[in-house]
Amino acid sequence: LSRGGFRLTKWISNDRNVLATVPVSERAASVVDLDLEDLPVERTLGVQWDMETDDFKFRIMDEGKAPTRRGILSVVSSMYDPLGFVAPVILPAKSLLQSLCKQQYGWDEVISNADCIVWQGWIKELACLRTISVLRCFKPSGFGTVVNVQLHHFSDASEYSYGAVSYLRIVDDKGVVHCSFVLGKSRVTPLKVVSIRPLELTAAVVAVKLNCVIRNEIEYPIHDTIYWTDSTVVLQYICNESRRFQTFVANRVAMIHEESTPRQWRHVDTSSNAADVSSRGAKGCELHKMELWLHGPEFLWKEDKFWPEQPSQ
Repeated sequence: LSRGGFRLTKWISNDRNVLATVPVSERAASVVDLDLEDLPVERTLGVQWDMETDDFKFRIMDEGKAPTRRGILSVVSSMYDPLGFVAPVILPAKSLLQSLCKQQYGWDEVISNADCIVWQGWIKELACLRTISVLRCFKPSGFGTVVNVQLHHFSDASEYSYGAVSYLRIVDDKGVVHCSFVLGKSRVTPLKVVSIRPLELTAAVVAVKLNCVIRNEIEYPIHDTIYWTDSTVVLQYICNESRRFQTFVANRVAMIHEESTPRQWRHVDTSSNAADVSSRGAKGCELHKMELWLHGPEFLWKEDKFWPEQPSQ
């Protein structure tokens, strides 16, 4: 880049030794002085990166926006969360925006008192996000030699929304298990009424797409990929290769078969389905839901013999 005339500046790192090799003029303003007791927190990729602890945290938005479609959209859009760390928390605001659009509110028209109460309640609960942090590294400090790597994808849908979430599960040479959040998506359902079964199938397609994205980007050698859904109907769609389906279903089943095999799909109960959080949303203070979303269900942290039993075919 330098040979091409592009000068890269504003360098930051969570390692003081690395920063020491960077000229002061090329460093980010927050790390010019390396004599600080703790490295600062820097905004990166839409979230905050605490360089001292090497984890991601979340910025609380300004509450001063007008209660209009334009003001709400401004706040929601400013919460840029490309990996989906807090996607379930953002979902209720997106749903409110969809409802306002359906009610045909103008961009600068003040919303009704009922909608305003919902909006203000959502804003206040954002303060709870200060307590959430996510480790940047998939492999925690002190973890042994990795001998097995799996990707686990969960999908779910409701009348409210649909989505999927992916985790990296690694096992070291001593049998210790660690699971890391990789990527999550949560989307409001279309304005046109669609039944739950097609939405659950659409959520399964989202899970397959997440797998493709992650495999193209991640450097770990993946030994196995497993998909989880609490819909037995979706599993029947995927495992049935002889029956002819309606076009909507057939197209989505074909997408799933293109990137996965029926043996990779498994059933999980709703309470252990992490994607249930993406399909129903979460309030900022519902930390138990965010715990499930960011760390996955408990069984993923155990040996596979403790995983959910599969229904007989």
